[in-house]
Amino acid sequence: MHPWTAITQLLDQEIGASIQRGQGQGQAVVTLPGAYLTAEEKAAKAAQHEGIEPGQQWQSRASGKLYVIEEVSSQSVTVEGVGEYPFQKFHQPFARPVK
Repeated sequence: MHPWTAITQLLDQEIGASIQRGQGQGQAVVTLPGAYLTAEEKAAKAAQHEGIEPGQQWQSRASGKLYVIEEVSSQSVTVEGVGEYPFQKFHQPFARPVK
């Protein structure tokens, strides 16, 4: 297998793309998740991420340190001093602090 093919396949897996092979060589269709969402599906997806607001403090699961949410977009959360996280991966390293 060519190295670039392996790299591309790993990147596709990372973003959740699915690849369907056609009958012949070179006929692959890549489908990205969420590319064609209905209005209801978009609303349901947005509801999953409710409650994450700029200015809130969230706790690192690894260190316990508190971080401030800097920005929330339709696709990601930016944590001050740390960087940007896609919604799918934000809850892995961060948890709401106990009040």
